[in-house]
Amino acid sequence: MKKMNLFLALFVCLTAAHAKERVVERPFYAATTTTTLEIRKIALSDTATVFFIDAYYAPNQWIKIAEESYLAADDGQEYPVRSSAGIALGKEFYMPESGTASFQLVFPPLPASVKEVGFTEGDFEGSFQLWGIRLDGKPVAKAAATGKKSKEAPFLETPEIKQGNAVFSGKLLHYPAQMRAKVTAWKYDHLMNGGEEINIPVDDDGTFRVEIPLCYPTMIGCSSPLFSPSVFLTPGEETSIVINLPELTRAKSRLLKETPSLGESYAFSGKNAALNDEINSHPQWRVKPFIQSEKDYTKVLSDIAGMSGEEFKAYWMERYAAGLREIEGFTGISETYRKLQEQNLRLDIAGRLFSPAGFLEYAYRRTHGLENDAPLPDEAKVEITEEYYSFVKDLVPNDPFGLYANYYGRMVQTLSMLEGQQFPSIAALYGTDRGILFDLIALQRLAQPITEFKPLPDDELAKARAISPVFANLLTEKNDELKVKIEANKKKTGYTAHPSDDTKNIPNEELFAAVTQAHRGKVVFVDFWATWCGPCLQAMKTSEEAKKEMEEKGVIFLYLTGETSPMGTWQNMIPDIKGEHYRVTAGQWDYWSKSFGIRGIPFYLILGKQGDIAFTSLGFMGVDKMREVLNTELEKPE
Repeated sequence: MKKMNLFLALFVCLTAAHAKERVVERPFYAATTTTTLEIRKIALSDTATVFFIDAYYAPNQWIKIAEESYLAADDGQEYPVRSSAGIALGKEFYMPESGTASFQLVFPPLPASVKEVGFTEGDFEGSFQLWGIRLDGKPVAKAAATGKKSKEAPFLETPEIKQGNAVFSGKLLHYPAQMRAKVTAWKYDHLMNGGEEINIPVDDDGTFRVEIPLCYPTMIGCSSPLFSPSVFLTPGEETSIVINLPELTRAKSRLLKETPSLGESYAFSGKNAALNDEINSHPQWRVKPFIQSEKDYTKVLSDIAGMSGEEFKAYWMERYAAGLREIEGFTGISETYRKLQEQNLRLDIAGRLFSPAGFLEYAYRRTHGLENDAPLPDEAKVEITEEYYSFVKDLVPNDPFGLYANYYGRMVQTLSMLEGQQFPSIAALYGTDRGILFDLIALQRLAQPITEFKPLPDDELAKARAISPVFANLLTEKNDELKVKIEANKKKTGYTAHPSDDTKNIPNEELFAAVTQAHRGKVVFVDFWATWCGPCLQAMKTSEEAKKEMEEKGVIFLYLTGETSPMGTWQNMIPDIKGEHYRVTAGQWDYWSKSFGIRGIPFYLILGKQGDIAFTSLGFMGVDKMREVLNTELEKPE
């Protein structure tokens, strides 16, 4: 009987404890930096707050929950994570083949007065953050002003080349100031043929305003874990956006996307408002009639292997026709938007059709298993005639409207490079030597020395002014910036540029050992890169903090490039890239490419203390993996 009474007492206690637990299924939240983590439910009791989390990530890749994670509650208090189940805090958790996993995070109990919390690992790059998590099970309330789309018909005037600051301003609804959002925008410069990153600071109230110097209407791409709209801006005009963070969060969520909408994701006002609304409401910004996956790529290579130049052109022109039909079939879009898509399609196809011999040769080698240095059979050798390039006039416009395409300048530069090699005259292809295309060709050629860190003399700037005073002003600004940078570089330290004379006579098979021998006993991070390689430079920027940490631990950073990096450009870029630098001959680079299997750049090797290759990566491996491998090697004995 005593045992029975004890059992009943325990049952009553457990039942009472269970009764105090409150469960919030699929809670709504206002903003997030990740689509990897979703909250399936929250169990609140007077003993603990338990988050039941579903994770979605690439199979066999790892995620990690920081031991310093905590809840930031609306009572102003922080509640640190106590424990976990299904995942070890601070440890790498490798995702299963399904790409999904579930685990729990346990926090202290929350006061009954707390209605909303935020989950964060901390204020560091790449941290998991979910803010405005509702504990009452209700959706995030719609803001008083969610923004309304423009009722005007989308319209783009003929681009006018003029200098002026475009103002881009906006408001992030339900913005959590603790998130400290890092927002950047990218604009593409047709003159210098490169991208420029623009930082957009966000105030604590979620507002932002930035002035962006432009010479013609330009589409910028915003990049942030919170939002990523594409926005057309015009010099001297203001464009504003209202960004509905709760709706963006809901729409991206696997668990919440079927719940009712919380309003428009974006609403624009000011210049180009109607077109910007339309662009960001339709998923089909650009029809891509070719490679969208590895499977597509393999299919294309199989299709074109063994084709003649004319057959290759016909193949892509058929895809062009199919793309036009697809665009024509889109319903509910404006003619302006349709025109933009058709232009982008034409430039996409032109990019495929340029330099056909190299593409066809690669396709033949890959489909027939031929190494790069193996001779090609006669059947695979392709001769391209001047008539092949008859498509150019139809696909690459000699019209100011081309400026609306971000990669118009790149296509113009490609034409300029092919002139005299693949066809004798661009003017002959177009039947004229006048127009925006020819102005850009002349201006890009004048600007080329600046990209190679060679300042322009006054007579060259005068030539630019005769073509376009506006572009000449931009060129002068770039030239003055370059002169300042060159002078500043003379004072920089922390890097070593090894002269070519030190390495050019070393046999290819001995060269790598020669440049790494001095660092035996150290862990070495080897970066194969080029001055013109955007992903190489972006990886360097992304890994800056990790690099500083590893340098303090004794890791050596070794940067290797070839003759495709112009000498002047290389000499003036490396003062900002701390480490050991070598620029080798084309033959030496080719030998390394074959020896290490370098199929592209950036390419990385991490050497152990004995000079052994501990890790290789085509493309940047990510900051976490970089730290992991380097720390593992550092812990090993010499």
